[in-house]
Amino acid sequence: MRQALSFRDTRAGAALLLALVTLALPGAARAQVVQHDFEGGTTQGWFPRGTAVLAVTNEAAATGLSSLKTTGRTAAWNGPTLNVLPVLQKNLLYQIRVSVRLTAGQATLQDTLKMTIQRRVAGETSDRFDSVAASATNGVTSGSWVTLQGTYRLTTDVTTLNLYVETGAATTQFYIDDFRITEVIPDQTGAACDFETDRNNGLYCYTTAEGVDRSWVNLGTGVVVTSVTEQAHGGTHSLLTTGRTAAFQGPAMNITGKMSRGFRYRVTVWAKLAAGRPDATLRVTVERRLAGVSTFHTAVPNTTVTAAEWIRMSALFTMPGDADFLNLKVETATDATTSYYIDDFALSYAPPLPIQTDIPSLKDVLADSFTIGAAVDVGEVTSARHSELTRKHYDTITPRFSWKFAPIHPGENTYNFGPADTIANFARQNGLKVRGHALVWHQDVPAWLFQDASGAPLTPTPENKDLVLQRLDSHIRTVVARYADVVTSWDVVNEVVDPAQPVQHAQRVGADRTARDRVLVARDDPGHCGGLGGSGTQGRACDGLGRRTRRHRYGGLVEGTDRRGDCLRRGVCRRY
Repeated sequence: MRQALSFRDTRAGAALLLALVTLALPGAARAQVVQHDFEGGTTQGWFPRGTAVLAVTNEAAATGLSSLKTTGRTAAWNGPTLNVLPVLQKNLLYQIRVSVRLTAGQATLQDTLKMTIQRRVAGETSDRFDSVAASATNGVTSGSWVTLQGTYRLTTDVTTLNLYVETGAATTQFYIDDFRITEVIPDQTGAACDFETDRNNGLYCYTTAEGVDRSWVNLGTGVVVTSVTEQAHGGTHSLLTTGRTAAFQGPAMNITGKMSRGFRYRVTVWAKLAAGRPDATLRVTVERRLAGVSTFHTAVPNTTVTAAEWIRMSALFTMPGDADFLNLKVETATDATTSYYIDDFALSYAPPLPIQTDIPSLKDVLADSFTIGAAVDVGEVTSARHSELTRKHYDTITPRFSWKFAPIHPGENTYNFGPADTIANFARQNGLKVRGHALVWHQDVPAWLFQDASGAPLTPTPENKDLVLQRLDSHIRTVVARYADVVTSWDVVNEVVDPAQPVQHAQRVGADRTARDRVLVARDDPGHCGGLGGSGTQGRACDGLGRRTRRHRYGGLVEGTDRRGDCLRRGVCRRY
């Protein structure tokens, strides 16, 4: 049984207690934790953030008769706030949703609304801010309700955990309604289809918890899916797909609710081509749709299938994101017209493998040779399992994406340190070293770096060169200083030289800029090694000041890297 929740904030505690529902639902996809509909005439524990004024009203409602109205705002972050510290338990995954709508008769006709969590990690003195969900840009109006929905997993011990709704404009007035927090419990019932049943002409697969039959359907105009007896992997029936005119067409099935974000599943299907067909490459894909936007993922990779025998197609697939609709499909990689059979389809929940704790840590085994690390991002350091593995086996980490130029510095006067801080704090809390990656990279430079104040592209003039250099200097100084206590080496310029193509950095600034970037890091963070990263670089060693040890074959650039551009220890780079 779950332990009783402790309410640490009396302002919200009593109201939340009335709304809490403690359910034991084995196999259910959701266990509801909080539901607020404002029908009782109270704010149900919501309180104003900033100058916001909150009031329950019957002017509009997504469900029922009432909603919570927010007025009096003077800043984008002002809005209705809820203390969720007593509700969200560490390392559990929750789905959070709320309906929003602008009030009528105000100057703002459309706006972008967001759900954000303000989080204060135990022992820290400043807050972190986690994005939960956002509407489309200017996607909320006074004409209809819009649902904001996302998932959230708390992975740290915290002293503050406040969820609030904010906007793009400072004074926008809006309603919220039908607020829900539900614990995501992975569906472990799975699905199995052998096409032996007579239901729905043999296309039936499974019945949902709501009593809805799920069957295979044809995806694509002219495509025909038929339960047949001429071929079968097991039993006497299989599913034949004919009439295809495009590679993406094929048999498909709605699996909404069968997969949850962050959980792993085994997808298996047996396939065989129709007689006389040449070998073809088949795969299984999943369409994940959220708020009308579809993303396609490969669940089972390309597999060669023949007409001579049944081929097992199988792989583990981790659900990468939230979805309000999921569609699974068996398609071809390139052959647009081939016909094929499928049989014995199975979708099953794959529980995480246990972490081996009774084996030596890699970092200890290799301590006398070199440090050992992993490339991580926010998902890895906030995942209980991934973070546990990282702590056990590695003594250094390298951010994969969050520290690159564009994501950390999206606007000239705007820094997004949230994800980068999460990684840095994880390293601090666990005594890990960080290799900073990367201050400058030609494939992830924000557009503003090479634009003037009006947004027009900069031309290669001496004045614009100075402007870009000034912007680069500011970026490097700011980022290096922020993480100087935890970073032991920097990829200062990543893949700066590609002999096959020029890049904006070189065109507008010049190859000598690479040396200047490295000098900046050496001056601002003199104890750390700074190097060139990625392909096209070669070198052998650097000292703690990043001084030149070998000239690059392209343009005489300063180096401080091994063959792959990787520093192994603080102040020392070596070949390996």
